[in-house]
Amino acid sequence: MLFAFAAGAVGNVVGSRIAGVPTVWDLSLGHALTIVLGNLVSLSIGTMLGMVLRSSAGGLVMYFVLVLLVPNLSALLATSQHWYKELQPWVDLPYAQSYLFEGMQTGAQWAHVVTSVTLWIVLPGIYGLRRVMHSEVH
Repeated sequence: MLFAFAAGAVGNVVGSRIAGVPTVWDLSLGHALTIVLGNLVSLSIGTMLGMVLRSSAGGLVMYFVLVLLVPNLSALLATSQHWYKELQPWVDLPYAQSYLFEGMQTGAQWAHVVTSVTLWIVLPGIYGLRRVMHSEVH
């Protein structure tokens, strides 16, 4: 993350010089911390999937399904079903996780993130951890 922020800072300076516009530094410390938290949530998704499936290849495939296919299906369902549109922020992890990258504004957004992380990472992670802890070492 430090490397990414450093590369972004260099890109900001170089890009503004090339474009001939003033360099703008408008990322607050709080927003930077929520970006870090968002990336840690992504890392946790991969860790959880690896523990639940006990296969790194399967975990990788499921990670891409979860972050590329599920949000599109969820958005389609939200546009066609009113009941799901109101439920989506609570159960759609990538939707709720986007608040972390865009900057948290309300307590409701924090509640959406905590609820979806609990449903998609914490609960399956506990199950996966139990599987790992009770497995035979080969």
